Amino acid sequence: MQGHRPLLALLWSLGVVLIGWGVIVVANRMGLMRQTWPENSPSKSGDRYERLSPFLYSLDVFVPFVNLHQEPYWWPDADGRGEFSLLNRRFQISGRALRRYLWLQIIAGWVLSAIFVAGVTGLIRND
Repeated sequence: MQGHRPLLALLWSLGVVLIGWGVIVVANRMGLMRQTWPENSPSKSGDRYERLSPFLYSLDVFVPFVNLHQEPYWWPDADGRGEFSLLNRRFQISGRALRRYLWLQIIAGWVLSAIFVAGVTGLIRND
């Protein structure tokens, strides 16, 4: 590999995607994820709608230029609120906060992808 440790960008990317996966699992259990109906209607077969897959959703949000058909069908409800427990503590989260997190994950995807490509192509070097 060329450049200055481009695999480090891959490790950071994996971390961001895994954290996003956990966030989406929790948000879905709290009912904060909503279908984007009617913007994206179900298939022509009638009553079927794309199922939410939290891992694929996190990957879809993170990786630029890739459409895994999750993000267009699901998005956090900005007016929703939920509560969850972690380590015997209760936390509240709003749909607005979840949206902000996803926007940060999108930005992280662009930045880390650019760093990885620049490292692999040799644009970033350890001289």
